[in-house]
Amino acid sequence: VVYCDIEAFGLRSFRISQPSVTGGASARQLSLLYAHHSAVAFRGLTRIEALRESGGIRPNEVDDFSADTTWMAAAARWGELHRVPSGLYRKRYHVGNTHVPWASWPLEKRAKAWTVHCADMLEQAMLPKATEQERRLLWLAAVGRLASLKTASGYLPLATMAAGERAALLEGFFEHVRTRRSMDVPGLLQAGWEEIRRWTRGFYWVPPRP
Repeated sequence: VVYCDIEAFGLRSFRISQPSVTGGASARQLSLLYAHHSAVAFRGLTRIEALRESGGIRPNEVDDFSADTTWMAAAARWGELHRVPSGLYRKRYHVGNTHVPWASWPLEKRAKAWTVHCADMLEQAMLPKATEQERRLLWLAAVGRLASLKTASGYLPLATMAAGERAALLEGFFEHVRTRRSMDVPGLLQAGWEEIRRWTRGFYWVPPRP
């Protein structure tokens, strides 16, 4: 994919840019998990082979929240995403934009949407051929995305969520991924669920109780 920056107009006026996604297949997925949420590359020029192989936009159970970003992960399985640093694409912000209602959802629904989205991104990241070590790093990157102030900023109020709410977010992610039939996490990571839970909890930061 080759993509440019987005110039927003209408209700809001600003530029959206996202860095290129390069390197090997696992490196590209790590880059997307850690640093990309705005679906800028979604508006780019895409090779027809990548469009065919990525399988199109995948719906999800929470009103297709951030399905365009998940498509970027699917496209990145087949090659690099390159930014052209120029505001050639214009997007009008108005009350009818698909993403407008997302910010007003109750916190419980937003947490569910973010959980499902992080699992969708993980599933795409696990599809390319990779070593066990690379897959474990991808798993931790998905958990990091779940709890990242950078990727979730402006959507989930992570900075003000209590320790119990942050812990519940992680447990919800565990349960959602564990019951997802399309992804065998223990098989991919060569570890049982209890082992995965143990070292993931050690990686996942929860603010200390006051």
